[in-house]
Amino acid sequence: MSQTCFSQETEYQIIDSLKNVVIEYVEIEVYSIDEIEIKTVETGIEKRTILKVDSINIGKKISGRYIKEVGPRDDYGQSCYYIMKEDFRQFIKNELILKDSLGKYTNNVRGLAMYVGGDSKYLIKNVETGKLYYTTGDILNNWGRDYVVVELYYRIDKLNIKRRSIDDKIFLYLNGFQCVLTMDIAPALFKNDATCIKTMNESVNKYKECNKKNQDLAMKLSKHIKLYKSRLLNDDGLAAWKKDTKECDAILIKMRNLPYANSADYNQQLEEDLIKAHTAIIDLVLYSKGKLGI
Repeated sequence: MSQTCFSQETEYQIIDSLKNVVIEYVEIEVYSIDEIEIKTVETGIEKRTILKVDSINIGKKISGRYIKEVGPRDDYGQSCYYIMKEDFRQFIKNELILKDSLGKYTNNVRGLAMYVGGDSKYLIKNVETGKLYYTTGDILNNWGRDYVVVELYYRIDKLNIKRRSIDDKIFLYLNGFQCVLTMDIAPALFKNDATCIKTMNESVNKYKECNKKNQDLAMKLSKHIKLYKSRLLNDDGLAAWKKDTKECDAILIKMRNLPYANSADYNQQLEEDLIKAHTAIIDLVLYSKGKLGI
């Protein structure tokens, strides 16, 4: 589906590699992080818990639902996590540390390069298990989907709603009713209310019926306007023009009052020809009302 329909400026993004087929594997490495307890001898014996990054890439095997673990950032918005390349002071090789952790030991930034690496790296967390993983790139933006989209798909599937992608749109099918998935019906689906599909389907059908009636009236309006511009419109013609204009306008109002029809996303339910025809009818009615003083 079109991702922009549900895009949000949020760090809370999620992937589900079991539900969503990845067409091309994004070359981003993923490593497990193990929480272990170690002892160091510096000023006596000290116990501390560390996060140690495994050295085996599990990127092609990872599955489940994940969110981005929002950690500290530097002034440039980069991740403040480093990976120890070698043992240094109390830190051990492959330990995940905060960028500022080494600051109290040395100000030699170049010197630190031989011990640490991995800025601009990311952490993701499994929603179900809470386990952290270290990645060499922003896998949730490159491989995953927006949290809202995935969660919405999850709820749609749970409601036994069939979905099919056609021409960059997602069509939903349930109990003989169908509609395009848009933000108009998303809130109801999030609340596990599938009746919105029937409501939208019936609304679109009535909208099309009304538009068909208006197309016949639009032909009359076009003739009235042509006579008016040619100065050939008599009193009877003027009365007929006013009657047809009011009737056509009443149908437009009825169409606007249909469920969801007053939304900007409603046009995604309609064929392009119908939208163009409807726009042309509105123009004819507005012109007629202006000239008739209605």
